Amino acid sequence: ELVVHGSDIAAALGTDPQIPDSPLRDSLEIAVELAVRGGTGSRVLAALTGRGGLAGDFSVLG
Repeated sequence: ELVVHGSDIAAALGTDPQIPDSPLRDSLEIAVELAVRGGTGSRVLAALTGRGGLAGDFSVLG
């Protein structure tokens, strides 16, 4: 939550979020797990590897 909302605040301020590797990795692992459980893991993998895009309103949160 802190990583995601901290990134939102940084974007609102027009700055790049400086997220340490460990919490970033943890957040990505959670997001990937949610994508797999939600049936969108293949789409997320394609987007992360430059083989497809995601809709602007896409979310792994449902």
